[in-house]
Amino acid sequence: MRPLTEPAAPTFIWNDSQLLRAEWLFLAESALVSGKVRHLAAVDQGEVMMETLVRDAVASLEIEGDVADSQRVEAGIRHRLGLAMDDAGADRQELGIAKLAIDIIQTYEKRLDRRTLATWQSRIYADDEAGVEADGAGKKPWKMAVNNHNAASGERDLKRFLAWLALDNGHQDRPSPLVRAGLAHLWLESIQPFPRGTGVLGRAVAEQALIHDLPNHMFIPLNQVFLKYRHEYHNRLDDACRDRDATEWLAWFAAAAVEACRLARARMEFAINQAQLLESLRDSICGRQEAILTHLFNQGPEGFPRGVSPSGFAREHDRPISDVSRDMTALAHKGALVRSVRGGRMRYHLNVPNPRVARVRTEDVL
Repeated sequence: MRPLTEPAAPTFIWNDSQLLRAEWLFLAESALVSGKVRHLAAVDQGEVMMETLVRDAVASLEIEGDVADSQRVEAGIRHRLGLAMDDAGADRQELGIAKLAIDIIQTYEKRLDRRTLATWQSRIYADDEAGVEADGAGKKPWKMAVNNHNAASGERDLKRFLAWLALDNGHQDRPSPLVRAGLAHLWLESIQPFPRGTGVLGRAVAEQALIHDLPNHMFIPLNQVFLKYRHEYHNRLDDACRDRDATEWLAWFAAAAVEACRLARARMEFAINQAQLLESLRDSICGRQEAILTHLFNQGPEGFPRGVSPSGFAREHDRPISDVSRDMTALAHKGALVRSVRGGRMRYHLNVPNPRVARVRTEDVL
């Protein structure tokens, strides 16, 4: 069992030997994601990355029990990147999570400090008492939440955590990439520097740590997997915080990271299928028919099995059902859609391979 030593505290232990295969699997899966990116056109890369960022940001808030509109979060990200004129009415929390998503992928080379954590927290949970508050001199002092220990102890723990996170490659206390990311999330959770939002920050720190340590600096969308298994995720994290043995948490984290890699790859394969299908139909479909295909592709691999009914699409897009039925029938004749009957109702599905992503369990990576 390996413990953290100074400057790391509080002390967690974990078994490196049990995690070797998990680390290898994760690195192999992340390399496959990187390879798949090269098969996407530049425009498609940007759109897939945008979709991934939005889904991941919204998922992080949902894990905390908060609700955000994905379209407004996307508008906030696009506005932040200079790709849109405005933020489409996104509220403070939606703008905050949008800015955090951008920071995760743009500032991974910078040393994380407590002011950055406080800024991230205050953007998303602006009404909380903890976080960043301007004083008379215009400075923004740190304000530590008291959570089962005194403020001085929490301040010391956070200082040591940040020092450990900044350790150079080759330092005896700097673990492998996957372990480092999982421990970073766990450790920040155990410190609880804020009364609200520590989970969002811990997941952001973990994702940014992976971007920093992976050879191709890939963004791995962990939050969508954490959301899928939210109760299990919380239980594993809480158990490790209480027991101080991080091995089981790190194994669970590794399985989630491997699944996140496969999910990212599936989305890219889906985007490639979309591009190939639309290219094969170029000049043979009208704008209305292309809108139907785009609607189905926007559901992503997760929504693929549901398909769409003519009445549902007509109602959602305010179009006559007769026109929608005619367009879907035409697309089926062209081989773009396939038909099925569910509950006595006709539904249409994309005629492309469905890249399913199966659950990755702890025993699969050990």
